[in-house]
Amino acid sequence: MASQAAAIELKSSVFSRANVLCDEVDSLVYKVEHKADLFGNDEERVVKATNMTIARYFNERLKTVFPANGVAEPGVLRNSSNNPLYLLCFAAGNDKGAPIAVKIANHILKETR
Repeated sequence: MASQAAAIELKSSVFSRANVLCDEVDSLVYKVEHKADLFGNDEERVVKATNMTIARYFNERLKTVFPANGVAEPGVLRNSSNNPLYLLCFAAGNDKGAPIAVKIANHILKETR
């Protein structure tokens, strides 16, 4: 009975953290601007974040989990029409190996920046 209650509490905690993260990402990606139009009416416009804004957000989140020197600058993989397909992020968790791993990742990712 106690293990079932602990499992339910853990599940609600995970869902609560996931909801906070979703709200944080939504507020980052979609910003609402209010602007008066020519006739003085309030006009609402949704502004989407750029790829680099999202990339900076992911890197900041990675730096909270991995060592600060273990996170490489992200790269964007594009298709033949130059449209972004993927955001390539790299992080190394080993304190001693992180600098060399990031150096290698930066060398590989420099063509995607």
